[in-house]
Amino acid sequence: MKKLFLVALAFTAYSSFALKPSKEYAFYPEDLGLNFKEWHVKTEDGIDILAWRISPAKSMSDKTVVICDDGDGNMADNFDIAGLFLGANYNVVMFDYRGYGKSQDARVNPNMYIMPNFAKDLDAVITEVKKQDAKQIITVYGMGMGGGLAIGVSCNNVKVKRVIADAPYTDLETVKTRLKEVKSLDVIVPPGAEKTLYEPKFALESKGQHLESLMLIVGGADKVVTQADMQTLTALRKKNSDLYVVPGVENDKNFTSNKNEYFNRIKAFLAKQY
Repeated sequence: MKKLFLVALAFTAYSSFALKPSKEYAFYPEDLGLNFKEWHVKTEDGIDILAWRISPAKSMSDKTVVICDDGDGNMADNFDIAGLFLGANYNVVMFDYRGYGKSQDARVNPNMYIMPNFAKDLDAVITEVKKQDAKQIITVYGMGMGGGLAIGVSCNNVKVKRVIADAPYTDLETVKTRLKEVKSLDVIVPPGAEKTLYEPKFALESKGQHLESLMLIVGGADKVVTQADMQTLTALRKKNSDLYVVPGVENDKNFTSNKNEYFNRIKAFLAKQY
């Protein structure tokens, strides 16, 4: 029994950092009574990406948040987060990377920390938001791997005004080293990846001047993506960045440990004028 418990624990720890696509949705927007449209978005390399554009129930909004997943499961895992933004009168766009959910099939290597083509998927969805309604003010919210991707892609896409990143990696070599040291996990990072697209530290150093503001979230007890890492990133945007340290938790509990406080911090950030 003890051995089985340890195996389950190890699997849980690994799944927080692995690419684990799921094809089946636990819920669809219509199951939850949401006001939505289904989008099929074409990437620059011709891949069909499925997205759901969900609107607040009783009002029109010129603000949209694009949710960028952590690569474990699919977009239907993010309805809880989506509901918080809807309650703040934001349109929400959720999407699946290629190889996930009902997006077009593609090979996903579970040993890699990130698939480079995910950047094309996110960029295409951001572009589609403006194509559908040019007046929309776009915020990108991402978590884990998706948080790092959100920063990198947003720094390279002038359509994005704000980024909220929960536990983003700073750069690929650092997260690879930390996962080995802290979790005894060997992950592969894409060789030759464009640093100013895939790595937040380099993206914020040289690009993203169009971004109005940046919010970073980190668990105070996490040893893979740490408070010090996030302070390094906020230092690159001193005048327009916020850092929320969730006390006493690792990053997988940042949202669930206190959902009300989590979103109160996000709402306060979104309400700021920089």
